[in-house]
Amino acid sequence: MKRDMNLIRNIMLHVRNGNDDFVSVGRHIFEEVGLSITEDTIGESWGKFNYHVSLIKDAGFFYCIGAVAVNRGQLVELTWAGHEFIENIADDTAWDVVSDWATEHGVSVTQLLIEEYFDIPRYGR
Repeated sequence: MKRDMNLIRNIMLHVRNGNDDFVSVGRHIFEEVGLSITEDTIGESWGKFNYHVSLIKDAGFFYCIGAVAVNRGQLVELTWAGHEFIENIADDTAWDVVSDWATEHGVSVTQLLIEEYFDIPRYGR
């Protein structure tokens, strides 16, 4: 499966904009983050969603505190690095500039590209 940085951004924005300390991420946010929830696509969307949540956790941007219920999602919060990352790409105009630059240069939007573009210090590196 290919990494979808738009989906990653949308999931992280959902968590950042949550009102609670820990935010539930699961099927209930599919439409908000741009995934289809029709009967024909729910399985594929669920797999794509879980894969991208795992990528966000692997990057150190989410801390997972547990599952809500089987197949209902996970409770997560942003880490320090997650806050730093999303604050730089939360603005739609900034995201469009980085995405357009990447497209023009034939590269994908990655954490490194975002860090370089916005001159973000690299913590722990």
